[in-house]
This record gives sequence, structure tokens and C-alpha cells, in this order.
Amino acid sequence: MPSFFEDISSFYGTGERNPEGETLDEYLEKYDPYRYKGPFVTADIVVVRQTEEESNVGLELLMVQRKNHPCIGWWALPGGFAELHEDLMSSAKRELEEETGLTGIPMEQLYTWGEENRDPRCRIITVSYLAYLLNDVKVQAGDDAKDAAWVRIHLELQKTELISAENQWKRKREYYRLSLKNSSKGIHSEAIVAVEQNLNTILKELTFTVMENKEIAFDHARIITQALLYMNNH
Repeated sequence: MPSFFEDISSFYGTGERNPEGETLDEYLEKYDPYRYKGPFVTADIVVVRQTEEESNVGLELLMVQRKNHPCIGWWALPGGFAELHEDLMSSAKRELEEETGLTGIPMEQLYTWGEENRDPRCRIITVSYLAYLLNDVKVQAGDDAKDAAWVRIHLELQKTELISAENQWKRKREYYRLSLKNSSKGIHSEAIVAVEQNLNTILKELTFTVMENKEIAFDHARIITQALLYMNNH
């Protein structure tokens, strides 16, 4: 097959041939990208806004209601599959616009989620993004979203455990309760997320695990929790 994109001038290296005697162009002509089963990539966007109304001070999160399987009817973060010739940031902005109508929203990449059992359809790796708004914006569900709504967020630390292993590596595990509410939409979703980290070096080796979940799609409870903790530390 030909190269994946047109300009490959920065990939010739020293210009020598490989052990099979092939130039880069000859190698690419014979290369089979479907020799290995590859994962699919999605982008999910955590869109948070600050509300300052007297009766509603705090943070709200943008969620969409799924109208298809998996997790049909449950509330999820806006997001979806990256197209073949599309940067991930472009995927995130396109999906946000298609599902909620929001355009031109600044965002930054947060985290990569790659566990095998994240989605029953296929092997999916998700890259999460964070957007933060100060103004009140209207949202309109579209594409594969049945509905879109702003929900009140509350994240509370429930308890902390210290874990000592035989090799003397110590870890801390914190349990957070995540609550998402919008009474007019009938949203009263909750989850317990365990956040574990290494205490022995500067490398925290963070893990996020959903321990309990009520009507939050996929593993989005831990994606939301990670984003909120990131905001608290920055």
C-alpha cells in the first residue's frame, strides 16, 4: 500500500535499505496495516462550567443521554470515535459540536484510558479532554445523543487507606463519591471511585477504579473524577 499520508520526507532516516534490501518507499508498498488487530480510539470531553447564581453556586458538568447501545438511556460524557485522517483534538471538538452544539470551546488533553474491558463492542482506548466555561451557554442534543443537560457535580472524599505490600512498596487508596444531579431531567446518578497512588517515589502511578455505579455510562465516572481532581490541583 502507499504511505498513509503524502509527505514522508522526514521518515527516510539515513536513507539506507533495511535488512530485506528495501527502501522506505518499497517497504511501505508491501506493508499490511491490517496484519495486527489494532484498537479503536475515542475522545471524551469533560466540559465544566462555573455557576454563580445565588441559588445555584458551584460547578456543573455537561452530559448527554445515550440513545443507543451500550449503556442506552444512561448519561455519558460527550465524545466518540476519531476518524482515520483526523487529529484527536479535532475529533474532540467535532464530537462536542455534533452531540451538544457547542463550538469553539478551548480544551486541553488530560488522560489516556486503555483497559481492555472498557467497552463490549471492541478494544477502545479513550483520550479525555477538559474544557472550562465561565459563561452560561445553551446546549442542544444531536447525533447519537438523545438529550443533553448541565448537571450539578459533587465530589466528596469518603475514606483513605494505606496499603503496604511485601516488597515494602506503599500505596494510598482514596474513595470518592461522585454525585450528578439535575432534578428537571430526573438525573440522580452516583458512583464510588477508588483512586490509588504510589507513595514511594515522585511517580504516583495513579489508578482510577469504579467500585459502584448508578446510571453513569461506561467508565465515565472515573474520567470525571480524574478531571475534577486535576482541576483541584491546578
